[in-house]
Amino acid sequence: VDNRISPLLDQIGQLSQVDLNLLLKDDDGGLDMSKVEEHVGRRGVGSIFNNINDGKLHNASEYRRMIKLIQTVASEHSRPPVLFGLDSIHGANYVGGATVFPQALNL
Repeated sequence: VDNRISPLLDQIGQLSQVDLNLLLKDDDGGLDMSKVEEHVGRRGVGSIFNNINDGKLHNASEYRRMIKLIQTVASEHSRPPVLFGLDSIHGANYVGGATVFPQALNL
């Protein structure tokens, strides 16, 4: 078997997208590194999508720090870079301290 081809489980992991809440601690909303190791490192999750965690909004610096840590774990396990999605329909409404733009619905 060609060693450039990932095993089936690696391919399934790369196609998986999980919610960021799966990787957060229950108490303070910070990253739970054991969960990151499990899902990104061992299982090879390829994509993470943001959602509001019980109303707590992370600011841009916190997101940057979390994404950096997630990418470090992926790299340490020889995984491809993890894609990160942040829902921003009317501006960066899931980012604390960001601008939210009004939507012109009745033009």
